[in-house]
Amino acid sequence: MIVSLTIKNILSFRDKTFISFEAGKEKLNSSSLAVVKKLHKKINSLECIFGPNASGKSNLFKVIGFIKNLVLRRNIPGSLTGVIPFRLDLTHPNENSYFKIEFIVTNDWLYSYEVTLNSTEIIEEILSFRNSQGCKLIYKRENSNIKFFDIGKILGTKKTLINIIKTSVQANQLVLNFFNSINLNEFAVITNAYNWFKKIILITPDEGFLPFLSKDNMEQSVICGMLREYGVNIDKIKLIDYPKENLPVPLQEQLKDLPATECIGGITNDKDFVIAYIKDGALQTKKICTLHNTIENKLVSFDFSSESDGTKRLIELSPILLALTFNSKKGFIFLIDEIDRSLHTVLTKTIIKRFLAKRNNDSRIQMVITCHDALMFDPKTFRLDQMWICSKDDETKSSLFRRMNEIPGVRTDKDLLKYYLEGKLGGIPKLQ
Repeated sequence: MIVSLTIKNILSFRDKTFISFEAGKEKLNSSSLAVVKKLHKKINSLECIFGPNASGKSNLFKVIGFIKNLVLRRNIPGSLTGVIPFRLDLTHPNENSYFKIEFIVTNDWLYSYEVTLNSTEIIEEILSFRNSQGCKLIYKRENSNIKFFDIGKILGTKKTLINIIKTSVQANQLVLNFFNSINLNEFAVITNAYNWFKKIILITPDEGFLPFLSKDNMEQSVICGMLREYGVNIDKIKLIDYPKENLPVPLQEQLKDLPATECIGGITNDKDFVIAYIKDGALQTKKICTLHNTIENKLVSFDFSSESDGTKRLIELSPILLALTFNSKKGFIFLIDEIDRSLHTVLTKTIIKRFLAKRNNDSRIQMVITCHDALMFDPKTFRLDQMWICSKDDETKSSLFRRMNEIPGVRTDKDLLKYYLEGKLGGIPKLQ
């Protein structure tokens, strides 16, 4: 679970911006909070960010996606880091970018990961964690100088390997990324942090293919049953062979590392919904066709592109909708941009309420969403500490994130929707 995020000079975030997902003192939906007793923390399992177009909501997710990719990518010596700094302030063209992310892993340890970088190299990198025994620094890197701290007297027995790591990490590469190639149980304190980033699932217009929790979830009865729960009547799902060579090139690269137990799915350039999984050691790619009953009780097949935008959106949201059936401690983090896109307000609220109903204090699934639908601005659906307002403090910078429970005068007994639409809380379009 994400506990907090600090970013500076990345995309539209010029100034240092801090967001915390720790829960406040409200009682609403308190049973859905993740309670980490070891650390005396309560973390929101749900966060919703409201704001006008081009205010920075989607860029926040892009930043998290960039961090994930930087940690997990296959590093190429000499390649760029991929960071995109704020570009509308020419007075600081060479300023470094920065991020710090705090997160809870499966064993309820709190990790802190802090990186300063530019387009070509990593300037500073710090990894530490905190458990019931206190805070411990794992390593600190300043340019090419990397210092490891002997956690649990483990690293001292691996001095030769540590020296290899120190001399092998590239200037454009994170130390955490380098541990992807080291499969040693002795380094679990580091690989636990690396593996956490694999559990971030972005559902955005830019993320065409998404991982399902298991390929078993692609059984037609599971999908059809899920869709019927949300008011969509598809009688059957049919899977038809899809040519692998027609898949987008980025997806073909992604499939090279697809675990045998997982399945990914998404919309292709030709508007088909395709799933991919491993069966008997071979890659299978199938496109989904929907079957509907006629009034004569005969099945008629439809291409995915023939379905309504709302139906296609629900299938796109399949990973999170399927997760509603689990009360998991696996720790998936779902980032859903514009969750309300193509969906009725009642349907969007139902998704959120069902998600919260399945959570308890031991759950470690988290959902962070952005939303334009003003009718979702509802303190009966969200806790005040789960509602964020995003807006630009001038015409260029996205740096103003305000949490509702921190705004003076905001109470659940007031008409917050009226205040919001009148612009008293910010986060609405500035029309001329």
